[in-house]
Amino acid sequence: PGYWRTEGGKSAAGALVDWTLREHGASADLFAKAEAAQRHPVALLNDWVAALEQEEKYPTRNLHILADHHGNRSPRSRPDARGSVVGLTLETGERALARLYLATLQAIAYGTRHIMDTLKHHGHTLSRIVICGGATHNRLWLREYADATGCDIHLLAEEDAVTLGAAICGAVASGAWATLTDAIREMVKAGDIITRRPETAAFHRQKYEAYLMLWTQQQALNLLMQQEM
Repeated sequence: PGYWRTEGGKSAAGALVDWTLREHGASADLFAKAEAAQRHPVALLNDWVAALEQEEKYPTRNLHILADHHGNRSPRSRPDARGSVVGLTLETGERALARLYLATLQAIAYGTRHIMDTLKHHGHTLSRIVICGGATHNRLWLREYADATGCDIHLLAEEDAVTLGAAICGAVASGAWATLTDAIREMVKAGDIITRRPETAAFHRQKYEAYLMLWTQQQALNLLMQQEM
């Protein structure tokens, strides 16, 4: 009560990452090696990305993704939007999957940056990002969020934010705290901070521009194919 919320979000984030892993030709190898090593597939894949980055400063320099595979909820409000991938080669195996995975993480982060830029254009002031949910378990994704948006990422000490939120509401309902604000001040504790890397700013500025260009180019293609034949 007494607060307003401006809402925006991606139509698919974690689901897009999962789809990318499942549909790639190296997915079976990834899952088999992860099972053999008793590791989560994403943890192993992050190692593959780290190895790729040892060889190439920016592995996704020429691989661009428009992350609208399930439509664009915000800021375009276009459920009919479609995703696209530009820059594919005949590369296969671990390197190819690691490259595509990293580009997907970046594309989702650019979608968040687009939402943030739209909010700023309409008068909002944004200085940091607080993330909760599944993405908090993937440090590579958090790194890309920080670098792509230019904002530090703040985490909560409690990983399960949904459960914490329910506990806060319960505490107020039971009379333990008089207001939600009081309960939040006492029950919500700050966690780690993922700091953006200034040296990557120029790269992400250009990649973000390419991300926006993909939408314009896709709309031109759609218009072309809508013409009578």
